[in-house]
Amino acid sequence: MFLASQNIENIFDKIMVKKLSNQTERKDGVKNGIDLHHKLLTQGKRALTEVELITLVLNGRGKRELSTDSATKIFNFCENQLHEFSNWSMEDLKSMEGLDEESCVLLMAVWELSNRRWKWVDKFPTIQRSQDAQIMFAPSLGYLTHEEFYVAYLNRANKVISQQRISSGGTHGTVVDLRIVFQKAILLKASAIIAAHNHPSGSLQPSKEDRDLTKKLKEGCQYFDIQFLDHVILSGDKYVSFADEGWL
Repeated sequence: MFLASQNIENIFDKIMVKKLSNQTERKDGVKNGIDLHHKLLTQGKRALTEVELITLVLNGRGKRELSTDSATKIFNFCENQLHEFSNWSMEDLKSMEGLDEESCVLLMAVWELSNRRWKWVDKFPTIQRSQDAQIMFAPSLGYLTHEEFYVAYLNRANKVISQQRISSGGTHGTVVDLRIVFQKAILLKASAIIAAHNHPSGSLQPSKEDRDLTKKLKEGCQYFDIQFLDHVILSGDKYVSFADEGWL
């Protein structure tokens, strides 16, 4: 019954999105009948695939004129730090003078494409030390203002085969479902995993909850015959490794 209901909901959602696209007669950023502009607004930038982001950006090219003065104001607003864009919401962008909704959507799509550029696992084909893990996770976790938990899945040669966001929470923590962690490991046939999360506070000191979670991850890995290589905590450009500190 759950699968049937889910399929009905998916079909209904697709119909409604397509209906919205037809009503507004928007042709920009439409792929296979799906209004990508609407999808980004309602589901967030991470819901779009790379192909969808590229489609959205290319179909919006040359249709908006933004003065260099306006662009300078935007850059100044984020304190001349590009990574600050990753923390901006649609509401933040809309608050900027001279930016309409279409421009905001395009900016978010461009930034998300740029951010994902650093996530390709081929850039770090193998993890040989904790710094390799820190460099891999930093673009996703380093400068967030809320906590998120990631897991990298590796093969026997310590080559990363997938990097997954497991959970997202608030400024003080995030709830991690271990069943999801190990379900993905089994589906990916991973031989090893590396866990990582961020501390928006700037402190790299692991909490009691961090240590308890690490212990459970290690026990779960032993049960499934998966190697638990490390748990990395990141904040800005700094990090601490459980493996390096002997906390595993």
